Amino acid sequence: MLTLVLSVQFAEIGAGTLLRCLLIAAVIVTPYFIFQRRQVRAARAELAEQRGEQEVQPPPADPNALETLVALIEEIGTSHVGDDAPTVTLMPHPTVDGRPADQLVIDAIVADALRRSGLHEIGRTDTDQGQLLRLQHIQPTV
Repeated sequence: MLTLVLSVQFAEIGAGTLLRCLLIAAVIVTPYFIFQRRQVRAARAELAEQRGEQEVQPPPADPNALETLVALIEEIGTSHVGDDAPTVTLMPHPTVDGRPADQLVIDAIVADALRRSGLHEIGRTDTDQGQLLRLQHIQPTV
């Protein structure tokens, strides 16, 4: 019984004490945080200056990369307007992260990109450059 009474009293005292301790800790730590932040920024600026502030160029896009096709599908889904069916080309040997991809993985990724973009495939034609996918916007049901 005595333990219950003491724990209740400590709980009442504990909230105010905890808040006070938190405030004291913030007051003590904040100047050090600001000092360290300035040091890190100065060091990064110095490194950038030493490197000659050269912009890092992204590697050239892989024409067979499935990521490129997904980005194109997303762009068509958000920007294509008109009655004509937009088309995209699925390369003959698509890659994911630079590695050859399995056909099931390719189909799943393309289907997911189409679904997220509000499009669906209405036709697929084999060409010399790969498969030509004809797309159409999904009409919302009312």
